[in-house]
Amino acid sequence: MQIFLASLSFSIFPSLGQQNLRRNRRTQVTLKNKSGLCMQQQHFYAPWLGFAHVNMGKMALLLLLGSLGVWAEPQYYKHSNSSTWEEARKHCQLCYKELVSLNSENIQLIVQNLTNDYWVGLREDLNATMLWSVWSNGDPVTFQNWYPGHPKILQQIPPTPTTPTTTATPMPRTSTGPEPLGHDHICRIELEDLCRNLTNITELYIYNGSEHRNEFETPVTEPQPTVTAEPEPVIKNPCTALLSFGMWMERNCSGLLPYICYEDRFFGSVNFSNVTLKSASFNWSPGPGNIDFYKLKLSGDINLTVNTSYLFTDISNLTQGTLYQIQVFPVKCGRDLNPQNISFYTKPDVIQTLSIKDVGTNSVCLSWVRPVGNHDFYSVEVVYSPNITCNSTTESCLVTGLSPGTFYQFNVYAEVKDQSIVGDPTNISSYTRPNKVVNLRVLYYNNTSIVLAWNKSEEVSLEFQVVVDVGWQGNHLLTQNTTSTNVIVDNLTPGTIYFFTVVPQVPDLTLNGENVTIPGFTIPSPISNLNLLSNESAITASWTLPVGNATQFNLTIQSDDTNQKWDATTNLTQYTFNVNKAAASYTVTVWTVVGNIKSESVNGSRYTLPVRPGCPSVLSKSNTSITIQWEVPPDLDNMTTQFLVTYQSSFWQFKSSSTIKGNKITVDNLQPGTYYNFSIQTVADNKTSDAVSITNITVPRRKNLTISIQCSSNKTLYCENANSTFAVFQQVSVQSSHSALHISLHPLSVSRRSSVEESV
Repeated sequence: MQIFLASLSFSIFPSLGQQNLRRNRRTQVTLKNKSGLCMQQQHFYAPWLGFAHVNMGKMALLLLLGSLGVWAEPQYYKHSNSSTWEEARKHCQLCYKELVSLNSENIQLIVQNLTNDYWVGLREDLNATMLWSVWSNGDPVTFQNWYPGHPKILQQIPPTPTTPTTTATPMPRTSTGPEPLGHDHICRIELEDLCRNLTNITELYIYNGSEHRNEFETPVTEPQPTVTAEPEPVIKNPCTALLSFGMWMERNCSGLLPYICYEDRFFGSVNFSNVTLKSASFNWSPGPGNIDFYKLKLSGDINLTVNTSYLFTDISNLTQGTLYQIQVFPVKCGRDLNPQNISFYTKPDVIQTLSIKDVGTNSVCLSWVRPVGNHDFYSVEVVYSPNITCNSTTESCLVTGLSPGTFYQFNVYAEVKDQSIVGDPTNISSYTRPNKVVNLRVLYYNNTSIVLAWNKSEEVSLEFQVVVDVGWQGNHLLTQNTTSTNVIVDNLTPGTIYFFTVVPQVPDLTLNGENVTIPGFTIPSPISNLNLLSNESAITASWTLPVGNATQFNLTIQSDDTNQKWDATTNLTQYTFNVNKAAASYTVTVWTVVGNIKSESVNGSRYTLPVRPGCPSVLSKSNTSITIQWEVPPDLDNMTTQFLVTYQSSFWQFKSSSTIKGNKITVDNLQPGTYYNFSIQTVADNKTSDAVSITNITVPRRKNLTISIQCSSNKTLYCENANSTFAVFQQVSVQSSHSALHISLHPLSVSRRSSVEESV
């Protein structure tokens, strides 16, 4: 049992002062388990009543039981047609719930603007054991607002004079009170003061199942005069009338008065089912009491009213995808009760002419024609991809977040605002475009074939189309398809540029991926018949064109002596290198080039022709040697050029030669006093230049030689003639010029002798 600590509010006899009512005896309120707060006895003393004892019985005080969850909103109806209390009650029971029950919560609302007295739902004998304790609807009387001196009771009790009381300090005490017979488990609350116009009686301490309770006293400080009640006629088994100023008074039940009915506001529910494009079924809760019929009102793009005695109905001829409001009014005695409300949408119709407007690698744009009837927006569902959606208020939608090269099915629905119902889908399928291949490259190439390779951008299974075009003009050569990421293209022409285009494809060939194109070259063939010609300062290379194509030729000439190198490029079949070095060895290398691809190299070596040395001179000589030096021309390398030196003596019939590097030579083992001729030539590649010469004599060894000449002549005095003698010696001297002799002639006139001086 759930029990609450509550504050009770009373407004009793609002027109009288506090002095007219005070506590005479202790008022005992007992709370019975499972039955609520019950008023057992209440004793009042008033100067206009004398002493009266009213047995209230078990008058239930309304408790809020949260565990039950019961809530009602009463509505009150005043009827001006005067009737007896029984007639009024029957009418209220028929068309409402009951005559009104009064309590502290509704009294102020009901008494507003009252102009007459009204029957209310309280009668003396509704409960045979406890008078004035139960309202006509079975609720306990928890609130009273009787006119002073009422209700009348059959036996008058002599009045008891009142005496002033003094102010006392409130003081709680614990006591044990009597329990009603025949009841178990009773908890009590004693109200020490029950005085009119006290706004709140607070701190109601409720002890469940305990006989102990706390009491609080609030003595009244004003003195009260003694009042003696006069005998008045008593009505037998009276009914209660609510006076126009809000107080109660018992009346003869057969008297005619207007009356107040009440009924709890009806709260029901209406449900719909079997909603289609143009129809729906409805059912609802039954109304309270005797319902004449049910009135269903539909509003939306059309307004419709349907009356039925059943708790269900069907409505057709509605518009697709439209919001309708439904109100179901239970009609009772010609009066519409509180309606049961609901709103619903009819099912939207299917969209028309769904098509694919555009396809990308990660998106698909859909378009369609709006459906018949109404709708609020469209939703696009991607089958098997619940995380990808697209909503649109127009007849198109761009679905994004897709994977390239993937097959998708799209369902398009017409929807209503609250998404409570959707139309049937219209579907369409499409591939997304595959991404272009990446890292397309030439993996290997030779003279007649090229191997291509690339990488896929996604893991889906794709086919690739490989298109091969020849040259810059794009002459188509071949097309082939493969599911691999590499391909061999063969039977190509050497030295030719090709353009390779790779296109990723899905089964829908209208949705190819982006093309990727790269150039590729076959290796050109090498040249043939390389021929090298040279002179003293240049080498000319010439060759025959290779098989296939060649756009240009790269050449290199390198000195074999110094490793110095020069490069050249030509699109002709010959080239001349001006090296400006004579008698030097050079190697010439030639490549065929297409693009940046070179063929195998072809090379050859050649000397430039030698040039004659400069003027020679004798640096030194001795009896057996001569040192010769000569000038080196600027186009000769003094350190690397070879020279052929030939020397000879005709007297001695001697000839020899030496090949040297450098421009100086010392020739040893010569004969003293002998003339030698030196011839110097530049040597290169077994070729010699023109020679330069010089003649010189070794240093002679000197000796005196006496020659006696005997002269005889047929001429007279011929021998004595000095001229004749000189002629003879002159002849000897000429002959000795080719020998190592140096002869000086000194004619002697006396002895006819001459001396010859020999020098070696």
